[in-house]
Amino acid sequence: MKHALRRLSLAVSMLLAGCASMDRTKLGWVCTGQASAGDANASADIFLNADGTRRSFWYKWEWTFRQDDVELSEQQWQSEFHPEIGERLLVFVNLPKRIVRRVVSVGVGGGEGRAFPSVVHGSNPVPHQSQYAIDFPFAALEESVRAGGVPEVIGFDRQGAMLFRLALQLEPALRGRDAMRRAVSQAEEMTRSYATACQRERASQDSIIIT
Repeated sequence: MKHALRRLSLAVSMLLAGCASMDRTKLGWVCTGQASAGDANASADIFLNADGTRRSFWYKWEWTFRQDDVELSEQQWQSEFHPEIGERLLVFVNLPKRIVRRVVSVGVGGGEGRAFPSVVHGSNPVPHQSQYAIDFPFAALEESVRAGGVPEVIGFDRQGAMLFRLALQLEPALRGRDAMRRAVSQAEEMTRSYATACQRERASQDSIIIT
């Protein structure tokens, strides 16, 4: 899982890279559903072949908030490339320049001295990064909150002193999952009349940027 996010990003880019060399008449379709639940947003892309048969899919929900210039984004992705990541919560922490050079590690705790009930993976454990990405089973967040914990992401300096702490939120995550289900349902409905409801793939579309 250490490099799963990077591999997944690359796999999605490779999926669309083939569009650049396709004959226009052979380009497929993209059926996109979108939904929101409060401040949580979701999108669902279903990729079809030129004849309307299903080729692949890419689903995502995201919720973001900022505290003291530190931005935290909770996300979930679903793709056939890496089905194992579908039930994991992805957490991205974007740091302001004023503390980037001081942060050497980012971890997850259960709050109030509690241990977090799961192993947490980091995709980029190198110190002094402007963005840190971590992931763990979504069920671990539910378990921690329902047991009375206040799970949080914490950043440390080289001496082990805490530089920031941001609480992980369950309710927005549940709203995000609900929004993603509705976005998927919308995209699925569009596939039934793809020639009028969906968009043709573009020959110049050769990458997806994931943040």
